[in-house]
Amino acid sequence: MRCCKARCKSGCKRQKSCWPSKAAFSPASAPKKKKFSDCCQNRIWKWGIDGQLSKFLEPAGRANGLCFDAQNRLWACADEKNELWRIDLATGKTEILIKDYASKLLNGPNDIWVRPDGGAYFTDPLYKRPYWNRGPQEQDNRAVYFLSPDGQKLTRVTDDLKQPNGIIGTPDGKTLYVADIDAKQTFAYDIQADGALSNKRLFCAQGSDGMTLDEQGNVYLTGRGVSVYDKTGQKTAQIDVPEGWTANVCFGGVDKKTLFISSAVSASVSLNYVVSNGSARSGSDFGASPGDSDGGTPGTLTLAANQTTGTITVPIIGDMLDEPNELFYVLISSPIRAFISRGRAIGTINDNDLPPSITVDNSVVVEGNSGERFATFALRLSSPSGQAVRVTVQTTNPAQGTPAATAGSDYTALAPTVVTFNIGASAAIARVLVQSDMLDEPNETFVLNLSTPVNATIADNQGVASISDDDATPSLAINDVSVTEGNSGTKTLTFTVTKTGLSANGIMVNFTTANGTARSDSDFVSKGGALYFVSGETSKSISVTINGDTLVEAGETFYVILSSATNAAIGRGRGTATISNDDASG
Repeated sequence: MRCCKARCKSGCKRQKSCWPSKAAFSPASAPKKKKFSDCCQNRIWKWGIDGQLSKFLEPAGRANGLCFDAQNRLWACADEKNELWRIDLATGKTEILIKDYASKLLNGPNDIWVRPDGGAYFTDPLYKRPYWNRGPQEQDNRAVYFLSPDGQKLTRVTDDLKQPNGIIGTPDGKTLYVADIDAKQTFAYDIQADGALSNKRLFCAQGSDGMTLDEQGNVYLTGRGVSVYDKTGQKTAQIDVPEGWTANVCFGGVDKKTLFISSAVSASVSLNYVVSNGSARSGSDFGASPGDSDGGTPGTLTLAANQTTGTITVPIIGDMLDEPNELFYVLISSPIRAFISRGRAIGTINDNDLPPSITVDNSVVVEGNSGERFATFALRLSSPSGQAVRVTVQTTNPAQGTPAATAGSDYTALAPTVVTFNIGASAAIARVLVQSDMLDEPNETFVLNLSTPVNATIADNQGVASISDDDATPSLAINDVSVTEGNSGTKTLTFTVTKTGLSANGIMVNFTTANGTARSDSDFVSKGGALYFVSGETSKSISVTINGDTLVEAGETFYVILSSATNAAIGRGRGTATISNDDASG
């Protein structure tokens, strides 16, 4: 804040603030605290006689004119919603006194004076605000209003002014001064007990934004500097102010002889700034700036005279990484001709990248003969993510009709389990325990299902695991047999087919008899068919009928031949039957 002091003809000192605002100084019975309204920033500031400035209220209803009453309550023209407020300094409680007049919105209360008995006068011009969300002017006049001391009655007391603005009354409550800024005139009125105004008269040919009185009754008007008029309306002094427009004036200080003048600063304002890492990082999320987190000389921002805003530009580095919104900070310090009310601003980088999608690869595992093996599923992201991605996986048997592995004997079922992709990773794995055995069986499958993604979507929700059987196919062998023929009748000769090796598959093999020296039309009864082995069976029998006779002959043979085995190999496929002759020669 840039300040200056000077003596007026009345013996007062002046002190200038850098706000184009309204101001009020607390009454003699209260601690000496000056209040400034800062409409643009929606704040009311507090300045003590020790020179310390602090924020009193934010948001403040876009407060404009301020005035203390005899009970040390602060009245405010809150034109954000066209209201009149009263603020209890002890509790901070804000009371809305007026919202409208005749059920219509006020134009925008601007300046206020509270007379000794608690009745209040305020001006209601019309200055359209960019923050208003309202229709056209509802009142048919730009006027001065009076609120009764009990707060129950609002009365319009003028209806012939162009743009009433500044307002002030004498300490005895008898005279009211109202500035019509557009007409470039200030009028004086006599104050009646019921609040009515009478005896309107031209005080001087100058309008004003804000206005005040000194202890001698001189009237101080603002605009191009501060103009001082005596009680008769004669100009007696001019206080020049370097700025182009002076908005308001108010007496305060220990002896209440210091004149505070609010206006825009005419000299430049400068400050230092640095950019600091938050969740966003310099070099990867935003470009290097003066005094950033890597160190270096702070940047400098300069605001020219009458410039109210400046820009600090931080370059943002774009990427295609899905990530949370990230923050960085801009810190300001070392102001020249200004003070810092808020020294840290937060920059938010809003992420606009789509979340990645998840797919899962199929898995193939060789079963093995002993121990444990794993079916490994590769889970993949369509692109790396800047935040942890999670997905739930769970095993289940495949759809009916597919050779299905059995949970518990072929693999260990996986209950719902969360798989996490680390930040920046594009792949993760899920493993399922597979049981080895020595049982010949078909290749079998089970599936891994994906669900409940976090920070991603699912493009492929199922991976298929194939357990490849590596066990040898069982082997079939038929033995040789022999029998003594006999002289009559029949005998039964039994061949045994033996299975070597374990199998979970059903096995089938065809067989048929074949003549050797023995003939099927005289020595044995021909036979053919098929043998079936279920899981766990290791041998099957083939019975052939032998015919006895009394014919002296040499020993004879025939065969049983195996063929067309299913789910097995034929190791020894021919069994020989020997029929021994038992007949005596004659």
